[in-house]
Formats: sequence, structure tokens, C-alpha cells
Amino acid sequence: RVRNCSAHAGGAKSEGAADCRIVYLSIMFSCRLFFRIAAIVMLLELGTFPFARLFCSWPAGQSNNPRFTKIAVIADPQLTDRTSYKFASSEGPALWGVRFLCDAYLARAAQLIRSLSPAAALFLGDLMDGGVTYPDEEFAREVVRFRRVMWLRRETRAVYIAGNHDMGVGWSLCARCAERFGAAFGPGNHVTSLGNVTVVG
Repeated sequence: RVRNCSAHAGGAKSEGAADCRIVYLSIMFSCRLFFRIAAIVMLLELGTFPFARLFCSWPAGQSNNPRFTKIAVIADPQLTDRTSYKFASSEGPALWGVRFLCDAYLARAAQLIRSLSPAAALFLGDLMDGGVTYPDEEFAREVVRFRRVMWLRRETRAVYIAGNHDMGVGWSLCARCAERFGAAFGPGNHVTSLGNVTVVG
């Protein structure tokens, strides 16, 4: 009986050791997979805009051409906010995380624009996701946030056209929203000349 018990105990130890090895290998595989995916995501996140910059340039030999105007066009930046996702609709870690990721992404886009040194940057509306729903105090805070994230060089003229997220459209047009948008960014609808280009917004 003693021998049988010893043999049984030895078999249990062997099975336990095998189980531990399987768990160890599973954890190692999961960790390696996680770090590989993280590395790919980081590469894409950090490398996308520098990679795009390699293929984004102005036509050569046009600097002194009066008919040539460098204009960067930015469509729908839509700063993410409490109106963007249901899971991040109130102050807390989820909303902080959403804002951080959005701001980091748009900041890299702004950096690319600055590197191109355009004469003007044309924003085609929807500067903020929930702009039309904000009370005035929140709108003022989001304007500061927008300017902090999407800052441009002094020599680059910024031109803004309002979108439906900024002041509504049709039956949802908000007069107060149009007024405060105009005070912060200039008239939402206008005709503006940028060098040899006329913008009707």
C-alpha cells in the first residue's frame, strides 16, 4: 500500500508539473502575442503620418508663381467629447481616455500640416463632435481645447467653415450656436479669397 500510494503521489506530481508547463506556455504565448500586436499598433499609430509625409509635397518650382497657393484642407476634425460615445458620456476614465486618444491623433495631423508650411489651412466644418449641443461654458472650453490640439504656424492663415455639428442645419439650425461660432472662428458662411483660390462656404 505504501508503494502504491507513493506511485500514485508520483503520478499526481507529474500531472501537476505538466499542467504547470501548459499554463506557463499559454501565458508566454499570450504575452508574446500581446506585445506583437501592441508593437504593430504603435508602429501604425506613430508611423502613419510620417509615412504619409513622404508622399505628400507641393509641386516643385511653384514658390514664386502668383497663381499657386498652398492650402491644406482639413475635413471634419470632430473633437470627440461626451456626446460621441454612450460609454463615455460623463466625466470619468472612459471620457478622459477617449479625449486623450482623439487629441493625440489630431495633434499628429496638425504636426503634419505644420511641416508642409501651407499659406492657409481650410477647415471644412464639424470642428467639435457635439458643438451644437454645448452650453456656452462648455463650448468655450472646447474652443480652447481645439486651438491647443490643432495649432498652426503664425504664417498659416486659418479659415473655418461651419458644419452641422457646429451650428446645425435646416430645421436644426441654432442661431446662438452660429453666433458663438462666428465669435470664436469667424463667420460660418462666407466668401474668402486665398491667393488665387476663392472659397465659398
